[in-house]
Amino acid sequence: MKNQRYAQFEDEHRGGTREVSAKLNVYKPILIKYKKYKPNARLIDLGCGRGEFLKIAQDLSINSLGIDSNDSMLQSAVKLGLNVEKGEALKYLIAQEDDSVDILTAFHLIEHFHLDYLLKIITEITRVMKPGGLLILETPNPENIIVSTCNFYMDMTHVKPLPAELLKFIFRSQKFNNINVWGLNSKKNLSKDPVSLIDVLGGVSPDYALLALNASQEPPPNELINELTISHGFSLNQLANMYEQRWSGEIEKVINRMDKSQIWIKDELFGIENRLSSNLLKLYAEIREEISSIQEQTHFYQTELQLVTNSRSWKITYPLRYLGKFLRRSRTLVKHFFFDFKNLPFKIFFKSYRRKILQKILPSLFNNRIINRLGSTNSYVSSKEKKFLSILEKINKEK
Repeated sequence: MKNQRYAQFEDEHRGGTREVSAKLNVYKPILIKYKKYKPNARLIDLGCGRGEFLKIAQDLSINSLGIDSNDSMLQSAVKLGLNVEKGEALKYLIAQEDDSVDILTAFHLIEHFHLDYLLKIITEITRVMKPGGLLILETPNPENIIVSTCNFYMDMTHVKPLPAELLKFIFRSQKFNNINVWGLNSKKNLSKDPVSLIDVLGGVSPDYALLALNASQEPPPNELINELTISHGFSLNQLANMYEQRWSGEIEKVINRMDKSQIWIKDELFGIENRLSSNLLKLYAEIREEISSIQEQTHFYQTELQLVTNSRSWKITYPLRYLGKFLRRSRTLVKHFFFDFKNLPFKIFFKSYRRKILQKILPSLFNNRIINRLGSTNSYVSSKEKKFLSILEKINKEK
């Protein structure tokens, strides 16, 4: 990618000078502590770019030099009055003397190298750094899933992401001490925001820095070690555990609410059951009282009726009651008789009243056998009819 176009790409995807400088301010405290440790320290920044880190070092009065191969970016650094040189990292390091550099830094540089080239760089770094020298290497963090699967490849000059554990192993084998990894540039605020799934995928610190001190017989000061070992950023395990704890807590809250709801439902059902039982018992008692009252009233009326029917006056007035009933019935019959006689043809009237006289009136006054003989249209009765009539007579007698 051409120098100017890559500079534009950096501005757009990594950030402008102010944004990058704000991110690099995280290194100020350790530079201050190291300057106290070695006041005349010499700093080399490989791949210095526009010189944001060089400006921080210069403001702290640290003797610093930046190396970069991009002319467009070096022009920006020169405008800031920074000390820079054009060159490739490996060639520059090869040209340096042994134990000649106190602080060596490289920000978002090593991910651009193939493995063989990177190992040569590391070998030269080990050679040129003084005992007790400070190493700072910043690179994209492949533990951030979104970075390692997508954002890393936005820069076509990137070769491969480098896990922090790999760099720690390499520099530990090169006899570096006090190795620590800082997670950087995370926008997640765990004190305010709950951890979500997208935080697990992309909330891990998008960049990390490996910091280490070259082996030295002279022990570094404790304040430098303390500053070096400060923990920064969030790892994938941290966010995953927080996410799991969050949902475990949420699930536990839901279970507690369900338990409370079940207890409330049980209490309500128990209360409803008690109220229903109480109401049913009251209703049953009321029904029994009503039945008992009805039975008492029935018994009372039956007793009164029995007293009336057994009384002397009731027996004495029986003929009058019977006569009244007979007169009322006779009145109705007479009324119907004259009505039918007046309105019906004579033949129909005669047949109708002949049947009523034979089937209703006369049977109540005379024997049924005589009436049946009178009502028969046959002059002679067969033996079978006689048997049938005798059976009817027996049935009537039994009744």
